[in-house]
Amino acid sequence: MKTLDDSLALAQTMVGIGEDCGKKMASLITNMNIPTGFAIGNSLEIKEVIAVLQGAGPDDLRELSLELAANMVQLATDKQIAECRQMVKTQLENGQAFTKFVEIVTKQGGDVRYLHDPNLFKTARVTHDILAPTSGYIEHMNAEVCGLASCILGAGRITADDSIDHSAGIILHAKTGDYIEKDSPLATFHTNNETAIETATAVFLKDFKFSNTPLPKQPLIYARVTKNAVEKLGDENL
Repeated sequence: MKTLDDSLALAQTMVGIGEDCGKKMASLITNMNIPTGFAIGNSLEIKEVIAVLQGAGPDDLRELSLELAANMVQLATDKQIAECRQMVKTQLENGQAFTKFVEIVTKQGGDVRYLHDPNLFKTARVTHDILAPTSGYIEHMNAEVCGLASCILGAGRITADDSIDHSAGIILHAKTGDYIEKDSPLATFHTNNETAIETATAVFLKDFKFSNTPLPKQPLIYARVTKNAVEKLGDENL
């Protein structure tokens, strides 16, 4: 959704539908203006997921994952959300979260060798750095446009007949609020279609804006919506 008000309205509707069907429901309104994590694309994102489940990975992806998991535990147990956050954090830190992921993939017939050794994933034939056009703080980037650029590189379908290249995508090196020097790598493209790089670059860069002054940190989660309440949240709640 393009606005917070529209997001809240949709969340309230969806929570209401679920509650009317006899299910406990909650919805988190998250910040989609900034990509979560640094990877965009199929295998690249899974490698990042594995890193998070093994105690590393990007802070925002880990925090958002913990908050989603904590809310699921809260719905299932009726415990206080602070206790649920600690429970899921403990399971992540003691390795049980990764163990459970391996178990789920195993039961679905997946090859868990890739989870234990992400280097087994195929890599794209071509990598290409996109350099920052100017120095400054990144004031704005468009997550939707970043996704479109990754599709052009092969990570998604532009038309229904397109095939997906699971090795294609983008690794970001800086995001909204970060300072970057001119001609430093802003992102790295991964693709097996070298001819797509020029078009993807133009799409990727068109919505970037830079500022000479530091910017306030944007919240990761704006609100939590339940049957009876809309609770506004901020990073201090995580």
